Amino acid sequence: MVLLLASLALATPPTLQVVYTARFDLDAAGDGMCEMTKLCDCTATYVGKGTEVHRDDGRVTFQGSFAQKSSDCHDTFAIWVPADGEAFHTLRFADGALTEWVVHDQASGHARLASGMKAAGQFWINELAQPWPFTKAKVEQTDGSDLGGLMKVQVAHTLELTLP
Repeated sequence: MVLLLASLALATPPTLQVVYTARFDLDAAGDGMCEMTKLCDCTATYVGKGTEVHRDDGRVTFQGSFAQKSSDCHDTFAIWVPADGEAFHTLRFADGALTEWVVHDQASGHARLASGMKAAGQFWINELAQPWPFTKAKVEQTDGSDLGGLMKVQVAHTLELTLP
């Protein structure tokens, strides 16, 4: 019994690995203004990892790192990354499904912000609809926006989560 308790106490907490990629595709008007605006089709990839520090009925939070791995994008398209590389990753789930991933700079900053997330040290992807729990999950989403009425951009998001 003592050996079992000792092995449980020494058990390694679960870890998370994250790879997030955003591919930006500007419309024809945007492509035509690429040289002038420096806003061009591009790809940015971010990586992170963490060790579990909190678990309850609706979320798991991991403490670790988050950084930009590569990018050929203008800073306009950059998401929040911590200056010191240290971050928290929160996975939120409900009814047996992963619903969102939030990367944030403070342990208490796990609630998804509706606006100002970059300034507040946060980035998130929601509507993940992946079975929970999982070992590996890959989510692909596409959305778009209007950039000042001059051009439109489509963004293809790919989020890969691994719980080894």
